[in-house]
Amino acid sequence: MAPLSVCVFCGSRTGTDPDYMADATRLGAGIAARGWRLVYGAGGVGLMGAVARAAQTGGGDTFGVIPKHLVDWEVGKTDLTSYVVTETMHERKKVMFILRRGRCASGRCGVTGRDVRSAHVAAIGAA
Repeated sequence: MAPLSVCVFCGSRTGTDPDYMADATRLGAGIAARGWRLVYGAGGVGLMGAVARAAQTGGGDTFGVIPKHLVDWEVGKTDLTSYVVTETMHERKKVMFILRRGRCASGRCGVTGRDVRSAHVAAIGAA
């Protein structure tokens, strides 16, 4: 059986609460520690970059997917295990959806970032 691929949706900015960066780092480290693959938006900055760097530092497999119009804006992180540039944002989301077997998302859809962050950190036991 293939290892779990966790798709993480988070921002290319750090946010206003320093805890977000710390939690993004713990999330990436937790994914790597469990031998799971990180699937994410391939950005090298903000929360996306923090999750990826932590996963890489922990020896984790990282798979980034970014649309070509965001390569410069989100500073595409090309030193990942796998790096895919798509034509559109829709293709990016489709590839990420196909590759994932679990997912995390930043605070949207009626819940706060802190609620989502706490749930995700608790789910991987990294709190």
